[in-house]
Amino acid sequence: MKGNLKNLFCLSTTLTVVLMINSLTAIAQKPSPSPTPKKSDDNSAGAPVEAGDGAGNYTIISSIEFGYRGLRVDGDLNKYQSDLNYRAGPRLFDSSFLMRSTNGDGGLFDSALVTTTGWGADPSGTLRMNFEKPRWYRFDGTYRKFKYFRFLNSFANPNWVFSPSNFSVPPKPITGEHGYNTETKLGDFDLTLLPKNRLIRFTVGYSPERYNGPAFTNYHIGGNDFNYPVNLRSHANDFRFGADGTVGSIDYSFLQGFRRFRDDSFTNLGPTLGINVDPAKGQFKSFHHNEPTRGSVDFTRFSVHTLVAKRLDVTGRIVYSKAKSTSDFLESYTGTNWNPRVSGWPPGPLPSTPNTLNLGQYNITSDADRPNTQGDIGVTILATEKLRISNTFRVEDFKIHGNAVMADFFSITRPSGATTVTDTISFSNLDAHTNIKYRKYQDIVEGDYQFNARYGVHFGYRYGHRNIDESFEGFNLGSNGSVPPPTRSSSSDSFVNNTHALFGGFKARFSNNFNMYVDAEHGTADNVFTRIGNYNYTNFRAKTRYAPTKKLTFNLA
Repeated sequence: MKGNLKNLFCLSTTLTVVLMINSLTAIAQKPSPSPTPKKSDDNSAGAPVEAGDGAGNYTIISSIEFGYRGLRVDGDLNKYQSDLNYRAGPRLFDSSFLMRSTNGDGGLFDSALVTTTGWGADPSGTLRMNFEKPRWYRFDGTYRKFKYFRFLNSFANPNWVFSPSNFSVPPKPITGEHGYNTETKLGDFDLTLLPKNRLIRFTVGYSPERYNGPAFTNYHIGGNDFNYPVNLRSHANDFRFGADGTVGSIDYSFLQGFRRFRDDSFTNLGPTLGINVDPAKGQFKSFHHNEPTRGSVDFTRFSVHTLVAKRLDVTGRIVYSKAKSTSDFLESYTGTNWNPRVSGWPPGPLPSTPNTLNLGQYNITSDADRPNTQGDIGVTILATEKLRISNTFRVEDFKIHGNAVMADFFSITRPSGATTVTDTISFSNLDAHTNIKYRKYQDIVEGDYQFNARYGVHFGYRYGHRNIDESFEGFNLGSNGSVPPPTRSSSSDSFVNNTHALFGGFKARFSNNFNMYVDAEHGTADNVFTRIGNYNYTNFRAKTRYAPTKKLTFNLA
């Protein structure tokens, strides 16, 4: 799949070039028209005037703007690139190519439009395509790329000062402790069949995504902090198909989608000093880290809408999705003066340094799934020409199931009198399981009364109910193990929240140049949902606009 985006981009560019060449060839082969006598300016024949050049049954309008950017930066180049990331070199500012059928019957397509912007030395670029024969199909395609550069010495760049409990580490004057130099490529390609068919229209879509590039951050392990370069590499593919249309007085829409993604980022280091270069602290001889991740998201969406007797408007929608992911945390390293963070090990007086870490390993396999259902139905009654009453009911329900199994191994050699001793410890099949259940109901009743074209009021009530159940059973994987071996534990918690809110307001246009809008809401909750939530709140908002002349306007909010 790695070459698909390049092939797709090359195909799109080639198609554009071929269209241009064919069009220019057709123009060149077309005989020159004979001179015609001038006519009066009143254009009495009334014939439409087409812009562009003729090419058979098509009219072509095209333009291209390109150039070369020179660049000189005095000062911090990383700061400049982090803010703008423009580079020297050739660049394509903008281009457009439009072929349009002159008689409405162009064969393969009636119109074709291709536009580009930002390619070359710019940090972002876009290609857009549109081909259509309105009776049969419409194709819309977009391809985008973004380059992200972030190397700043002002972010996460501490200056640790030496003390008996600390150490002296100067800040990095150029990059700080975090940096990115990555590129993202995205595409959206949609094909609609029978776009003007009222009964049914079919859609097929594909959206690729690619992300890669180097980055670095900090990693705390073995009693020291290390600069952690990582090769970021991930990609995803979205596929979808559906249909929509109208049957009688019912409008419907259906969409089925499939997303597949993977992450293969990795780190591979040789001998590496920690941020604290004191040799008595943990240092790497080698370090390897891989965390391959695979995932999928399948979703289904269906919605309907109808208007009964021009008085009752009904809209319903349901969305179901199920996300799954699996990952392996694979890490191995060797080093010196290592602190394995295993309680009670190595045996003997701690910190058990100096030592040599012969091998340290982690192997954590995990999986998770998240089924999710969302639905809502809205009913609006047009009671009179001035009064409208509506009710909207929403429900959301999801569950998260997570499982993990950890195994680790440490082998340390250290002095023991005139010889050395090697201690090993390992843990396996340390499992952990989490479950989260979330359910939310919400109902909103609203009324809207329009006295006349200038004055109207609205009012309503909203009720919400949320319930969360959480549970855990297994081992604490953050402990790395202990001597004696760790024990299993379990816990569970439940949370319920009910909210009530009243809201309302009015809008008025006192004159053609003076209007006002006011609304307010008061709500209560029997249990806060977050730590910053409110048990009792009142919101008030007012906005007014006055324009005494066409050139002067006053706004107050």
